[in-house]
Amino acid sequence: MRLEELIEETHRRWWIGNKDAHGSYKAAEAVINIVGNLEVTEVTESHIDQAVDALREAGNAAGTINRKLAAFSKVLRTAHRLGMIEKMPHFIKLKEPKHRISWLSKEEEAELLAVPMPEDFKALLVTLIDTGMRLGEALKLQSKDVQVNKRVIHLWDTKSGEARTIPMTSRVAEIMRGRKGRVFNWSKDQVHYKWKLVRKAMNRLDDPEFVIHMLRHTCASRLVQGGVNIPVIQQWLGHSNIATTMRYAHINPQNMTAATQVLEQL
Repeated sequence: MRLEELIEETHRRWWIGNKDAHGSYKAAEAVINIVGNLEVTEVTESHIDQAVDALREAGNAAGTINRKLAAFSKVLRTAHRLGMIEKMPHFIKLKEPKHRISWLSKEEEAELLAVPMPEDFKALLVTLIDTGMRLGEALKLQSKDVQVNKRVIHLWDTKSGEARTIPMTSRVAEIMRGRKGRVFNWSKDQVHYKWKLVRKAMNRLDDPEFVIHMLRHTCASRLVQGGVNIPVIQQWLGHSNIATTMRYAHINPQNMTAATQVLEQL
């Protein structure tokens, strides 16, 4: 079986129906486009090295290359399970740089919300800060999934595919009160355009970390600084892997200080 046929078989067996089926297919296809439509038995580690070099030359970051190789590995794993190849080629995961986590201080939040903007856009920003929702989750939110009296929001369509419930602060509850249908009537393109205007007003256009996703980081950072334990924050943010949540653990140095006190007492 050739790779182009094998990717279809992989999609049918494993990806179809998954939330990121299209992304997985396109990721594997990107590698196949480089190595060519080979017979699966012809694929060697040199072909994988060739793909890595080509993806690097095309400007792909290490994380992007890893995701494309993982999808291609799934294609070859299908062949292995079906007995088409006896041994899987070796895949080496590239080292991904650890990016600095940026979040808003209370002073920066006040400066942000003081920028002239539509009130409903400001309401969206406040909601992202206080709930830690991903932008896509907030834009899909329906009023039927918001229980203002119980101060909770139910999220059904999430990145991980797992539903979760998160609490509301009083200011988010006030924002949600009386809304009907889709809670925020903004498209992603509109949000990113408005956010660019906000960055310009705050003289932050040259700051690559001043992105709207930092509002989610802000929520997570404040929870950590407030002493909320990591598994609770993982559940709140909807991380499928606690290692993702652990990126925030270093933000509260008081945790380390408290640990030192335990040793002092002993």
